[in-house]
Amino acid sequence: MGDINNDIMIDYQGIADRVRKERKRLKMSQHMFADECAIDRQILSRIERGYGTSLENYCRIAGYLNVTLDDLIGGQVSDAASVIEELLMKSLDNIREAIKLMKP
Repeated sequence: MGDINNDIMIDYQGIADRVRKERKRLKMSQHMFADECAIDRQILSRIERGYGTSLENYCRIAGYLNVTLDDLIGGQVSDAASVIEELLMKSLDNIREAIKLMKP
């Protein structure tokens, strides 16, 4: 994997607005929508408040909404692969930290 472009910014509030808008368009509660996406309702709540989540959760939401990941993140960057790479690297960092905490 190449170097991460540190200039890439993910518009989490934009993602939050799109997810909330689609959920409301479908006339679903957070609980119902989260169940359909196979994610925890508290995670959905955090997403809708503009906090980031794992790439897996974004993929589940995009899959349920039948949109691409690029559509979900709103195309706010021209290179969706760079955003995916950034999300993967953040997830990898979290996994590394979790492993460190598990070691005696």
